[in-house]
Amino acid sequence: MGGGSYYERVMKKSILLPCIFLIAAASISPADLITQFNFTSGSASPDTELSNTSSTDFLRGPGLDGSLDGDPALLFTNNRAEFRPPLSSNSDSTNLDNGEYGFFTINADSGFQLNLQNITYNTARAGSSPDQMAVYYSLDSGTTKTKVGEVSANSSGNHDLSGSGFQGISTIDFYFVPNGNNSTTTDQSRFVSVDSVEVNGTAIPEPGTLVMMTLALGTMLLFRRRKG
Repeated sequence: MGGGSYYERVMKKSILLPCIFLIAAASISPADLITQFNFTSGSASPDTELSNTSSTDFLRGPGLDGSLDGDPALLFTNNRAEFRPPLSSNSDSTNLDNGEYGFFTINADSGFQLNLQNITYNTARAGSSPDQMAVYYSLDSGTTKTKVGEVSANSSGNHDLSGSGFQGISTIDFYFVPNGNNSTTTDQSRFVSVDSVEVNGTAIPEPGTLVMMTLALGTMLLFRRRKG
C-alpha cells in the first residue's frame, strides 16, 4: 500500500505540522517591549523585562563618577539619567574610548535568542551643555562598539535594529555617549540627559530548543492518536 505504514503517516502529521506551526509562529511574532528604563525616583534598574530575557541596570562607564566633584558624572535623578560635564572632548568616539558613557546589557535566557526591532529614548538639555547623544552597541561584550545613531539634545531617538545583524543574538550592550558643543564646560549644573529608554523585539526559542519542543509535541499527539 502506497504512502508508508500507518505509523509513518501518523508520525509525519504529528511532527511535521507542529514544527511548521511553531516555526511560523516564532517568525511572525509581533514586537514586544524587551526592556525599559524610566529612572523613576532615581532608580537605574529596568522597569520592564520581557519573559525569557534579563537586563542589567543602567550602569556608569569607567570614566564617569556618581557625584559632582569636578569630574564627569552620571546622576540618576529627576526621572532621567543626567550626564554632567566636563567630558574629555566634543567627540563621541573620544568620550566612548574614555569610558564616558552610560550602558546596559540585555541577555536572552538559555535556550532563547533575541530578535530586535528598535531602540527609542528621549533626551533633554540644561543650558550650555553637551548637545548631542550618540548610541552605540556591542555584540561581543564591548570588544567592538558600533554606532547605531545619534540625535540632538531635546529630541527623541528611534534607531532601527531590524537588520539581520540584530536577529538571533544571545546578548547585546547599548552605550549612550554624550558629545557635541560645550561638552568640555566645567559648569556641572549643566547636563544632557536620557529617559524613557526602550528596546523592542522578541525572544524566541533557539532552533535546537524549537526542535525539542516540536518533538515533544509530536510525541504527545502520536500517543494520543494511537490511544484513541
